[in-house]
Amino acid sequence: MQIPDVSKFQQTIDWTQIVRAGYHNIICRGMYGDKIDIDYQINRNQAHSNGISLFGTYFRPALNHGTIAHQIQSFRQLVTPLAPNEYVAIDFEYFPVAGTATENDIPPNQWESIMSQWQTTFWSVPRLTYLPDEQAFYLDKFHDPVWIAHYRTQPPNHKWDVWQYTDHGSIPGINGNVDMSLYNGTIDQFMVMMGMENTDMLSDADVQKVVNSLMTALDTAAIRTVEGYPIHPGTDFIDGLAKRVVAWEHKAAGK
Repeated sequence: MQIPDVSKFQQTIDWTQIVRAGYHNIICRGMYGDKIDIDYQINRNQAHSNGISLFGTYFRPALNHGTIAHQIQSFRQLVTPLAPNEYVAIDFEYFPVAGTATENDIPPNQWESIMSQWQTTFWSVPRLTYLPDEQAFYLDKFHDPVWIAHYRTQPPNHKWDVWQYTDHGSIPGINGNVDMSLYNGTIDQFMVMMGMENTDMLSDADVQKVVNSLMTALDTAAIRTVEGYPIHPGTDFIDGLAKRVVAWEHKAAGK
């Protein structure tokens, strides 16, 4: 499965052509540091309105853009709420060997701390981690599916889940170059890898049991907060979390 990676640099995108050409999983830049990609909301809305099956939003942390904690929380506000077919990615870029590192690139010795904040914030969300190939020794430290930048004709000779193989791709609907990645599987297999099993088919009774358990666990106050966000009984947050819990239980039971 081919996955285009788009941002403001692609300018006007013809999403109808992209879908007709058979591209059903798109990754889009949401933020670089504390700066929102100016075309993000347009791209997100157009992708959904044209029937894209899966939509990922990535965040590239940056030095000299305020604290990392502030950047992550700003990104959370940008993507919330996530649709059932959406996932997020964090983009670690550092290419000193290639001579393309910038003053805002974060050195690898800071990645683990950032990753801890990232995973804590998005603990219940499908996540992907982007790493440059020359920093692949961090694969053992990060446990999310990995998106490797490796601009070669052959795939990396180490673990990878998604392989970004070029920044000079060409597809219908986009004028000029576009980053392209490969996932060696189907849409359904990608969703399983990301923990995005189709929750629409879950039993209402199973989901309601988990909703009841969650509400009991959170006590019975009329309004609660989770990481500073108000949570009301019966909201999409509780319902969505319940569905993911049931999906995980089904997966563990081999259903």
